[in-house]
Amino acid sequence: MKRKQFFIIIIFTTIFLGSFTQTMEETSQSNYAFWKEKSKTRASELTSQLTQKTEIGFYIANNQIVSEQFNDFPGSPITSPRIGSSRHAFVEGIRPRQPIVSLYKIHLMPRDEDLEKATIALSTLIQSNPELKNAINVFKIIPMYEQFQKILEERGEESAQAPKIVIYTTDKQNAQTVLNKMYKHFKNWPGVGRAPSFNEKVTDFIFFAQGDRGDKINYPDLFEESGVYFKPDIVKGRILDFHLINPAQQ
Repeated sequence: MKRKQFFIIIIFTTIFLGSFTQTMEETSQSNYAFWKEKSKTRASELTSQLTQKTEIGFYIANNQIVSEQFNDFPGSPITSPRIGSSRHAFVEGIRPRQPIVSLYKIHLMPRDEDLEKATIALSTLIQSNPELKNAINVFKIIPMYEQFQKILEERGEESAQAPKIVIYTTDKQNAQTVLNKMYKHFKNWPGVGRAPSFNEKVTDFIFFAQGDRGDKINYPDLFEESGVYFKPDIVKGRILDFHLINPAQQ
């Protein structure tokens, strides 16, 4: 009799957990659809405001706001022969298809209420500083950050911290230039204090990393333990120092 009761409990537990998991997945999908629709509206509103208040052009891609491209991405940057990429292939002009060691990202993490102000400040700084403008390829903004972060957590991706403002730059020297200028201009700005995945912290507002998050998940053996940089021997027959100088530690 006890054995029968035990199996009944197991069966009901399995049914309950299955139903609970399905409900959670449906909730996550529902929240994602809601975020996507609201984010689309917010992106449209913010793009209109930025276009009026800055001299930089913006467009919307995948519910994210993308600036005009200031400089071309290099056609043949240093790449990993183990991956076999010889072209800098981009999806919608931003995301590389393969690990590219020349790609660096500077992330700005303003509070939600400061997102528009921070974007305007960044746009104004780029327009007024030719050296900075020459060092940046493009930047993008992810609106409704906190809602997006909640969706990631519902999907069990707590460590996958989403960025707010992403500045794309190629070449270590350009990345250092951008990082130094971001620190000089934004070092006292309040931020969320939460690092995007595989990033090094400068302040609660400024973070940075080499490469792309997707590559770090798919090809972890190509990166240092922290995930911030590629390993120095990533390019066959060469030892390269990809590390940037953290301006907050100077």
